[in-house]
Amino acid sequence: MKIVIIEDEWAAQEQIKSMLTELIKDLDIISIIDSVNDGIDFFKTNPTVDLILMDIHLSDGNSFEIFKHVKISAPIIFTTAYDQYAIQAFKHNSLDYLLKPISIEDLELAMDKYQETKPQIDQTLLESIYDSLNESKSAAYKNSFLIQKKDRLYPIDVESIAAFYVDSSLVKCHTFDNESHVIPYTMEDLEKTLNPSYFFRANRQYLLNRKAIKHLSIHFNGKLKVHCDINIPEAIIVSRLKSNELKKWLNS
Repeated sequence: MKIVIIEDEWAAQEQIKSMLTELIKDLDIISIIDSVNDGIDFFKTNPTVDLILMDIHLSDGNSFEIFKHVKISAPIIFTTAYDQYAIQAFKHNSLDYLLKPISIEDLELAMDKYQETKPQIDQTLLESIYDSLNESKSAAYKNSFLIQKKDRLYPIDVESIAAFYVDSSLVKCHTFDNESHVIPYTMEDLEKTLNPSYFFRANRQYLLNRKAIKHLSIHFNGKLKVHCDINIPEAIIVSRLKSNELKKWLNS
């Protein structure tokens, strides 16, 4: 059985491989894909597989985006730690899914179901779910922040913020007008509430708006230096491990 695994977490990849090896005698894992872009590239040249195990949230976006670019007819078992909205969509449309952490018993039942029925995937349906998920997620992202100046509060649109950064243990937002304001959030909170299509966590200190990035330059040891259109207090260096993620994000 030719299987493709689409999953961006190494531990989850290894777990799925181990369980599949135990369940399937003629197993042939032909590819392990960890991003939307790599998934699109793979299926453009390798359209025929027996089964796909697909995580929903990947490092560079929603895996449903793959169906916007290529046609896939192979049965899919979705693996997800996603919210109830997505799960209800799968139930309503008879798409099978497994909630993380995945047990071998659940995987075996899902495998049995797909081996018995081998359903064809409705491309239009998947694209519709992708659109619905994006609409649901977009509604949950913050659109503005309140900042305080003396005894007054002012709203600032997210679109006007070029970067968020840590300065002496304080988190600040830096606008395209080169003004900085303290905001009562952690960088981790901001990552969860900002749209990842527009903001990228470059390192522990900086979370950048896509529009603020002017260009990248090669740094030593495979790192990247980010050059921005704003006045910032220090150089923004992206680690070697995160450099590929940044380039894929900017190229999406």
